[in-house]
Amino acid sequence: MTLLYTGVAAVLYSQIVIFLIVIVPLKPIQRLIRAVIHISPNMSWLIYALLLVVGMVFAENARESYTLGLRHDMQRMTGVPLAQGLQDDMRMFRAQRNLYISGFCLVMLLVVKRTVGFVCEVIELQDKAKALQKDLAESTRKLQEAEKKAAEHQKAVEERKKAVAEK
Repeated sequence: MTLLYTGVAAVLYSQIVIFLIVIVPLKPIQRLIRAVIHISPNMSWLIYALLLVVGMVFAENARESYTLGLRHDMQRMTGVPLAQGLQDDMRMFRAQRNLYISGFCLVMLLVVKRTVGFVCEVIELQDKAKALQKDLAESTRKLQEAEKKAAEHQKAVEERKKAVAEK
C-alpha cells in the first residue's frame, strides 16, 4: 500500500475511533468534547479539506478501477498468458481495495461530521437546560419570597382594618 493509501487508511481508523468515542454517553467524554469544541470552534475547514482530499482520492480510484476493468475485459476476450493475467488481477484487486477504503473513509467522514454536530447540539441544549433550571429555581425562590411578603402585607392590612373597625 502506498503512502497515500496508508494515510487514507489512518484517517479512516482515526474516524472510527472518534466515532466510537463520541457515541459513548459518559460524563468525562462529554467534558472532553466540550473542551475540544471550546478550544477549536471553527474546525470545519479541516473537515472540508479532508473531504476534498479523500474525494479526490476516491475519484482517482474509481477511474483506475474502471480502466483496469476495461483492460481486464479486453484481455479476457483476447486471451493472455497466465503470468500477465495474474498481474492484472493483482492490480485490479489493489485498485478495488483502495476504492473501497477511500469510499468508506469518505462516507465515515460525513457520518462523523454529522454525529459530532449532533453531539455538540445536545451538549449546548443540556447547558441551556441547566441554565433554565437555575433560572427557574431562582424565579421560584423569588416568587415564594414575594408571596410571603404579600401574605405579611395582607395580614398587616387586615390588622389595620380590624383596628380601624374597633375604633
